[in-house]
Amino acid sequence: MNFKALTLTAILAVATPAIADLAVNTAAVAQASTPSGTFQDANWAVTLRWHDGAFWYIGRNKRTGAEIALLDPAFTGESHRRVYTWSNNGTLYQVTWRPNEPNIIRLTVMDANGQVPINRLLRR
Repeated sequence: MNFKALTLTAILAVATPAIADLAVNTAAVAQASTPSGTFQDANWAVTLRWHDGAFWYIGRNKRTGAEIALLDPAFTGESHRRVYTWSNNGTLYQVTWRPNEPNIIRLTVMDANGQVPINRLLRR
């Protein structure tokens, strides 16, 4: 992977500290309420959706148009705070979602070195 792709991966990543005592597989996530739709701010757009039995993360840099698509996250959390974690080449992309605030997600990026270049709220 070239430097530009690594940089894009780090920028579009989603990560929040995942403190959780419940882990379930993707099939169980499908049965639970999950965030869906496009969440964004001035610079980033993240689309979360189910397609062909997989839960997808599609992140887009609105300034450059660069995109990354990932599927089948690990799921942790509790009923009031759910964390979806996708991994790509050592970079973690996490979406944290609270069902009582369905129009807001927290998008954070954690690169392989533990650096967090993005940690922001996105709104639907």
